[in-house]
Amino acid sequence: MANEQSDHAVQSANQQSTTYNSATNLNSANGFVLPNSDKPYISKADLDKLSKWEVRVARNEIMARHGRKFNDQQLQDYFNGCDWYHGTMSAQDFDKSYERILNEYEKKNAKLITEYEKEKGYN
Repeated sequence: MANEQSDHAVQSANQQSTTYNSATNLNSANGFVLPNSDKPYISKADLDKLSKWEVRVARNEIMARHGRKFNDQQLQDYFNGCDWYHGTMSAQDFDKSYERILNEYEKKNAKLITEYEKEKGYN
């Protein structure tokens, strides 16, 4: 039983390390998963190329462009490491103004990503 718990702890640590490394790699590239998700409409084919973590970042970078802060520390740490990010609005305040802040491309792209995550069982 102790070995099972130890194996689970190692496995969990490895998963966390992989996620952190993914965040670091994304950030070192250019900081955006989908650099133009604020202008053209994206497709599911665009998302099929991405890892689970990248899809999550892609959805949240739409809001991060507008200064949304994140309650999830992993996301906040990721965006804090992006040169372009300036967190200026609490998650709660942003969410109240979501419809007013995002343009039509961003709203539709965020909705598509959310639906994609559900289809894939990511959340």
